[in-house]
Amino acid sequence: MLKDLVVDGRYKKTLDQSIHAIITIDEQNQVIYFNDAAESLWGYQRSEVMGNNVKMLVPSEIRASHDSFIEHHRTTNQDRIVGTSRDVQLERKDGSRVWVNISLNQIKHRGKYTYTAFVHDISAQKQAQEIVNQTLDQALDAVVTIDGNNIVTFANRSAERLWGYTRDEILGNNVKMLVPEQHRHEHDELVNKNRRTGINKIVGSTREVPVVRKNGEHRWGSFSISKIELDNEIQYTAFVKDVTEEVERREEFKMLSMVADETDNSVIITDADGCTRYVNQGFEKLTGYTMSDMRGKKPGTMLQGPGTNAETVAKISQKLKNREPFYDELLNYNKQGEAYWISVSINPIFDDNGHLSSFISIQADITEAKQRSLEAERRFEAISVSNGIMQWRLDGTPESFNSYMLTRLRADTSTNAQIATNNLKTMLGEQTFQKVIAGSQIKDVLPFKAADGSERRFDTVVAPIFDSEGNPLYLVSYGIDVTNRAQAVEVTEQEMNKVETSSNEIQQIIGVINGLADQTNLLALNAAIEAARAGESGRGFAVVADEVRQLAQRSGESAAEIRRLVDQTNERVRALADALQNLNEEGS
Repeated sequence: MLKDLVVDGRYKKTLDQSIHAIITIDEQNQVIYFNDAAESLWGYQRSEVMGNNVKMLVPSEIRASHDSFIEHHRTTNQDRIVGTSRDVQLERKDGSRVWVNISLNQIKHRGKYTYTAFVHDISAQKQAQEIVNQTLDQALDAVVTIDGNNIVTFANRSAERLWGYTRDEILGNNVKMLVPEQHRHEHDELVNKNRRTGINKIVGSTREVPVVRKNGEHRWGSFSISKIELDNEIQYTAFVKDVTEEVERREEFKMLSMVADETDNSVIITDADGCTRYVNQGFEKLTGYTMSDMRGKKPGTMLQGPGTNAETVAKISQKLKNREPFYDELLNYNKQGEAYWISVSINPIFDDNGHLSSFISIQADITEAKQRSLEAERRFEAISVSNGIMQWRLDGTPESFNSYMLTRLRADTSTNAQIATNNLKTMLGEQTFQKVIAGSQIKDVLPFKAADGSERRFDTVVAPIFDSEGNPLYLVSYGIDVTNRAQAVEVTEQEMNKVETSSNEIQQIIGVINGLADQTNLLALNAAIEAARAGESGRGFAVVADEVRQLAQRSGESAAEIRRLVDQTNERVRALADALQNLNEEGS
């Protein structure tokens, strides 16, 4: 029929002037019509094509099977192409290829099937589309397009990176595969509802949405969507920017801001030049200065005063200049001029390019603790004047001696070779030393070797110092020099021993005297008896004998008195010895 129309002069001129290429083939797949537009499109003259198999006009890679495609349609009448249009590439005579849109019609005439193809060049549109596709493919943000059935028709490389799927895994599948699992069951209905109602709750807006990658990793995307109406079909294109880092930073900043606002500590943020950009409520409460007081000013000029340590201030300046963290204790002054102590930490903040952007300072009020520390330090210094303080390593070797100890040990420094030989383990003994390591405190009089080789004795208390986990760090000892006292006790004991020895010797002498007195009494008695026997002639001798007897009696009485005094002296010496012994034991 079409062949008849083609040869009919009434229609041929119209078909020849069509801007679309028109080709008709008969039941043997031979070209029976080829218009002017077809000549321009393929580059063949009509005479080169007419009467030849149409496969000469298809790309070389499918020519061998082209006849079978057509015959399959003739025999099965399955219209996979007929009645539709599609974009394909054709091969021109010179070998170049162009994109065309082809629609195919089938005509049955007198029991035979012929086909007519209407082809128009879409190279310009394809080129424009390719420019768009390549542009979108190189976009930093993920781009995904879906058709009227919510099937993905385009996904760029950034979409692959964001979701972790390849394009082959995405294209041709329902877009809900890219949606978090808990929302997949309702996603089609939500999209189709927009198609039906036109109510754009999402279209034309931007929101942050969770993104679940292929491996289950959770990220965040800034999601915007465009609606496109094309060929009576509503399609959507989504643009998704990975904002995971921004969301995490924002959440972190939100948390830090909450901490900064709720904490009692003082927080100051300055710019790279050290000028104040932010202070929290803790700062205002501590100093009395408000944000308006501090904005644009350097904290040091507002807070430091006459008692602020100049060396610490210089150290802060140097650290800030070097863009290094700083930590120390500092004396500052509030708005009323009252001094307070702070523990201050300052940290530099750098941007993604490594450039200094700001400093953040966190300050804690330690005034009360610092005052106690200073008082304890002064007390410690006072104690150090009259007490020895020593630090020992865990092997018993000395670490340091205070000035009291150095003076008593005749040394200038703790590194003196002679006093460095003092070993606490040796002085205490292994068993006692291990008790101290385990946590016991020991009190004893310990001998120390002085720098001049002499020995000094110290009444000492030894104790361990532990870390926060209960592990021993080192040992400390406190003591006073009792060398002179010990020497005095020793000399006194020696002298008392001598006195006791002398007393014993006197006792022996008294015993001899008593013996002589007894013998004298006996002789005097015998003399008196003999004088009585002699009568008048022995009277003078009797008188002498009586005198001798009386003398012997007085000697015995005197000896007894001396013995009593000596015994009393011995008792007192023993009492004194006991008292000195007790004193020595109490001192140790």
